[in-house]
Amino acid sequence: MKQWVNFRAVKNSVTMEQALARYSILLKAAGADIIRGRCPLPMHESEAAFSFSVDTRRNIWACHSESCVRSRGGRIGGNVLDFVASMERCSIREAAVRLQDRHAINPLFVAATQTLRVSTGAPENEPLAFRLTELTERHPYLIARGVDEATAARFGMGYYGGPGFLSGRIAIPIHNAAGKLVAYAGRSVDVSEPKYLFPPGFRKSAELFNLHRVSLNPSQELIVVEGFFDCIRVHQAGFSNVVALMGCTMSREQAKRLCAACSRAVLFLDGDPAGRQALSAISSALGGEGLEVRKVCLPDGWQPDSMHAHDIQGLLSEFH
Repeated sequence: MKQWVNFRAVKNSVTMEQALARYSILLKAAGADIIRGRCPLPMHESEAAFSFSVDTRRNIWACHSESCVRSRGGRIGGNVLDFVASMERCSIREAAVRLQDRHAINPLFVAATQTLRVSTGAPENEPLAFRLTELTERHPYLIARGVDEATAARFGMGYYGGPGFLSGRIAIPIHNAAGKLVAYAGRSVDVSEPKYLFPPGFRKSAELFNLHRVSLNPSQELIVVEGFFDCIRVHQAGFSNVVALMGCTMSREQAKRLCAACSRAVLFLDGDPAGRQALSAISSALGGEGLEVRKVCLPDGWQPDSMHAHDIQGLLSEFH
């Protein structure tokens, strides 16, 4: 039986910026909502430097190169599904399946997607009109992950047993830079997949987890990690100036928010191939924006969310 795919949810949940970051593609701003650069598609043959463009507000792309247009049956561009299908030389359905799995999109959750609001030239996640209550802060899963009750309470996270797509998961609230609650992520407490669920329409690429708390205690330096529990573990080790990408890629909008929030970034990413690739790509991108960047290179298999506090302190103390 074929895996069910919610095409609409996938298109509304995954941005072109996230897709570009997946392939370490960096484009240059060419307007409020337009970025351009050399076409990354495998069927592209010309040497044109700026034939490929992305409209980040409309979440579409285009390449006017004759070779690309010809190979795609006369179509100039498309949406994020078309892009991934072209990059990975697969069908639209297979592209949707891969994106649905990569971004932990729940195909059964078909509620209306969040409306994107345009303010400073970039779409934003709308604040939620509700807040989950009766979360269990002391839960076996959190204890096993080394999260103490006080930290769980500070981050507002806990096991949720109520109705909805987060039922039976650890609910992790996500706020925008202004401190408005914009989404909940749900972490499975067992081996069930996907590990994380996000509501359709939520743009991870528009937020940095924990940035609103850091903003309350301004620092010239921010520690950047990949995931929620990396952030929480580093915070417990005594470093409150930490934010998480919610993945191993950084979007242009996240980079802008980071550059606006600090003058120096310490990249503390996982010690695996994806983390090392991200370390190089993110360091180059932030350095190009004029931000001072320092890197922590972890041994193979190491990641902040499973490290002891004294090990984290030992690695990060040299930067303070």
